[in-house]
Amino acid sequence: MQSLKNKVLEQFDQVVVVHNVGTMGNTTQCTNNLTDLQSWHDYYDLNVFIPAVLNGVIMKIFDESTNTKKTVINITSLFGIQPGRLMTYYCTGKAAREMFFKVFALENPQIDVLNYAPGPVETDMFYEVCNEHGDPETKANFTEMTVKKTVLTCEQTVNRLLMVLKEHKYKSGDHVDYFSAL
Repeated sequence: MQSLKNKVLEQFDQVVVVHNVGTMGNTTQCTNNLTDLQSWHDYYDLNVFIPAVLNGVIMKIFDESTNTKKTVINITSLFGIQPGRLMTYYCTGKAAREMFFKVFALENPQIDVLNYAPGPVETDMFYEVCNEHGDPETKANFTEMTVKKTVLTCEQTVNRLLMVLKEHKYKSGDHVDYFSAL
């Protein structure tokens, strides 16, 4: 927030916040083996708690007195609403964060909130699943997307996000996937 220090906040007519932090966590062990409490804390600190706190800090900076239009985009995943084998941390973290932003939208009807699932995007995280995931079927499914060239580029999913925002056919707080009909 140092970049906003000594700025006249009223000069901003709009603020767009994109929460895109995300790590996979351990994708080699099943739920019964994830018994290290510190690992859970570390995962949730980065992927759930820090975005929630950061969002609150930004909302306090751009409060009602600034009269700034606010859009908050939470980058989520299909895995936030659908389970995946050996993806306990990722699925539960995405679900928790998505629910946080649904509650945030409910409590702040004047703020536009979108939970956007970008689809399978060619990123380091995507290749992490291809190369390191402990479930052979999941690994094969992700690898097949690279072979068939059905994995999305960052440009494709960002363009889709911009279209979703422009057309605004969602209710604040909704989960909208890259493949959702508009």
